[in-house]
Amino acid sequence: MDNVKISSIRRNADLIWSNLCNHRTWNMEELKTTTQLTEPEIYLAIGWLARQGDISFVKIDNKVRIVLAANVFL
Repeated sequence: MDNVKISSIRRNADLIWSNLCNHRTWNMEELKTTTQLTEPEIYLAIGWLARQGDISFVKIDNKVRIVLAANVFL
């Protein structure tokens, strides 16, 4: 990934956030399929969302899944 811009990370984070708004948990493969982003793009966007406190990570059947944080809609 050459010269990643903050604006593209933010845009990708918004795309992932909009998918998470359906109140279900997501794994990496589901996000890749739905968003058409690469793994590095998804990881950067997830980092952005995690830093903002917008997402949480849950372990289901020994697999990590991503969900909107409970406080996002308060």
